[in-house]
Order: sequence, then structure tokens, then C-alpha cells
Amino acid sequence: IWVWHKARSRRLSGSIPPKYILSRRFSSTIRCRPVAYFKGEVGDNNYVVNQLKLQDDIADNQLRIGRAGYVPTIALMGKQTLYSNGIQKNLIPRTFVGVGFTWNLFDGLDREQKIRQAKITKQTVGITRDKAIDDISVGIDKFYSQMQNALSSVNALNTTIELSRELV
Repeated sequence: IWVWHKARSRRLSGSIPPKYILSRRFSSTIRCRPVAYFKGEVGDNNYVVNQLKLQDDIADNQLRIGRAGYVPTIALMGKQTLYSNGIQKNLIPRTFVGVGFTWNLFDGLDREQKIRQAKITKQTVGITRDKAIDDISVGIDKFYSQMQNALSSVNALNTTIELSRELV
């Protein structure tokens, strides 16, 4: 295991400007976190998965925008005249309120095409994200097994070193 510690001897602290050096400390048994911990970190800390989550959010917003095409557009307007110089009060109304309402009933199936395209995009991004998570999990399993093999080798070497020290 690599551990950072302060350099205590004058010889080391004089030769290395930062007062920290990298040294190796061995223990009789070396432990690491379980593989489930590393697999759990994939969803939160992986750049590719986070980027695919953002693309999924964008596709979800595009789907909402496409569905918003079925909702009518309503516009409200109003006017209040506080003071008019030289115009009689009975000629022009002092208060005006209006409502505008538009609803596109048929747009050549453009709304349906946008909704269909957004659904396909969302589905594709979801499949890609799941595939990326699976690929990363396979890589984690591979590297974890390699690390376990290396740790067992280190533990075996440590016991060999201890046995050789007892013999000397």
C-alpha cells in the first residue's frame, strides 16, 4: 500500500522540496473494498454515464415539448388609461381587456412525428446507458479479480519475507 507521510530525516527533506514523499508500508494482510462498492459508484461518478443521463433528460424534455403541441395557446392582454390630455372620457374606453385563443387542430402530423422521434431517442439513449453501465461493470469485475490476484501475491510475498526474517 502506498502511503503519504512527512519526511523526517534532514537528508530526505533537503533533497525533496515538498515535505511529502511516497513510501511503501507493508502489513501482513491487505484488504480492499468489496466489488459491489465499485459497481455502485458507476452510476454517480462515471463521466460517460452522467453524459448519457443528461442526454436522457434532454430527450425527455423534447418529448414534453412535442406533447405541448396539443395544448392551445392562450394570450391575455389589457390596458388601463390613467390620464388623457385633451380627449373626453366618454370617447375612448379607459380600461380594455382582451383574450386571444389559438388551437392548431391539424398540422400535417408534425406533432406526432416529433413525439415519435423523441420517444425513439429516449429509448436509444436508455439502451446505450444500460450498455455502458454493463460494460463498465464487466471492466470492474475484470480489474477487481486482477487486483485480488495481485493482493494474494503480495500477501504470499509478505509471509515469505516474514519467514525469511525468522530464519535469519
